[in-house]
Amino acid sequence: MKPVEAVCAHHIRPEHLNHHLSLFGGTIASWMCEAAFIATVRLRGRSDGIVMTRADEVRFLRPLHLGDVLELRATVERLGRSSIVLRVEGTELLSGQVSCSGRLVFVTVDENGRPARHNLAD
Repeated sequence: MKPVEAVCAHHIRPEHLNHHLSLFGGTIASWMCEAAFIATVRLRGRSDGIVMTRADEVRFLRPLHLGDVLELRATVERLGRSSIVLRVEGTELLSGQVSCSGRLVFVTVDENGRPARHNLAD
């Protein structure tokens, strides 16, 4: 399998903050899902017929604050028959410190929403 990844960056603005004035975890999780989805689209060459089924080992390691830039890198880790497993890691752009990480699983589905072979494995 050729290496496939997507890199997305987000500037932390006031509307992204929680009551502790750090980046809200739900926003981070959403951005991680988006980066993983984009890597999956890049791998498949299309955006239809894929759904996210799991998010494992999602960790928020360091808080991010107003003005920080979070860079998320999603990399395809493994291919199953219908599944695509991705690792997502987020770093603060200027410091390079890892702020979050997780493992997300997408599954290709047919027109009835049932798992379908993606034929991407070597």
